Amino acid sequence: MTQIQKSPIQVPEIDRSFCSQCGSQMWLSQISSDGSGKEYRILDCPVCDISKKNLHVAAE
Repeated sequence: MTQIQKSPIQVPEIDRSFCSQCGSQMWLSQISSDGSGKEYRILDCPVCDISKKNLHVAAE
């Protein structure tokens, strides 16, 4: 049986946008950082395979 462990680290909720082509909620597939507090988040549509790249600036 698989055991689930909860992490003590608080992870902020990721804003998952909707696909502009079909309206389905997109899935977060990748996060990359440029070292200056900016993150690039790649979201993929599970229905029509469109990808979207969002820029996210960390709150100070």
